[in-house]
Amino acid sequence: MYTRSSSTWARTPREGICIATNQRLLFYAKKLTGFDLESVPYGNISSLEMGKGFMGHYINFFASGNSAKMKWIQVGDVSAFVEIVKAQMEAAKAAATQDPPPADDPVSLLEQLGKLHTSGVLTDTEFESKKDEILARM
Repeated sequence: MYTRSSSTWARTPREGICIATNQRLLFYAKKLTGFDLESVPYGNISSLEMGKGFMGHYINFFASGNSAKMKWIQVGDVSAFVEIVKAQMEAAKAAATQDPPPADDPVSLLEQLGKLHTSGVLTDTEFESKKDEILARM
């Protein structure tokens, strides 16, 4: 069972599925006249909790002020699923915290300049002039 807490989703339990891809979690739940599908990138998930009750396992996900709760899970390896999700969350956070090269990094500027020259945006004279300017700042 899956319950979504937000202003746009009903708070009533319904059968559904949660799929962990390499980039996001997908929540799918059937409705009386259709279905709900939500995609949540791992970088947006702030935390999760899991446990086991009388009716089966449960997992709660918290993301961007919303939460999703899967409960009464009786099929599958819940611990392995949670470990995969945690690993993907950590990878997404690590990727988000990597510093991009500084805008005035000479190597980056020369690469960009070379691409502009190769694509025909810059003439040979413009390319040489800008290249000399960048190299002079090093």
